[in-house]
Amino acid sequence: MKFYGRAELPVFLKQFGLTVTEASLSTWATRGGGPPYNIFNGKAVYEEGEARAWAMSRIRQPVSRSARTAPRTSQQMIEDAAFAELFDQRVLAVGLREIALRAGGSFEGSSHDIQAMGLPGPGWPASAGEMRMRGLPELAQKPGFAGVTVTRLGRNDLWQIVASSGAEG
Repeated sequence: MKFYGRAELPVFLKQFGLTVTEASLSTWATRGGGPPYNIFNGKAVYEEGEARAWAMSRIRQPVSRSARTAPRTSQQMIEDAAFAELFDQRVLAVGLREIALRAGGSFEGSSHDIQAMGLPGPGWPASAGEMRMRGLPELAQKPGFAGVTVTRLGRNDLWQIVASSGAEG
């Protein structure tokens, strides 16, 4: 279980492309609506899985402020689906990078082994089969994606995950 202070949580959420300020967290702590937090030594601390779940719950479909909304085109629906797939892959990649770091920088195992490492939070693949369906093979084609390199070892369900050095991308 990993905790972040009020200053660190915005940095953590930024890796998912989500912008939250320390001031907003402070306001939400008094008025409600923010991520759940605990108190440690008189300071607010946010548990990683709960903060991630809160952030994911705040992502909504685009809305129009006008009274009349034009019907969505098939191109817009395709773009929305592509964004959702990329977001799922990025979230998966960040989780895989965490697993590699926990294992000292490199981890080898099957999809089932990876899933058993306990990828936290809602929205994570629920099974090894779902993990394969939601992007593990595609991540193998994107070296350095979100700070992780995923390599398929042979034709079997065996993967090597290496935490890439440098900035997450």
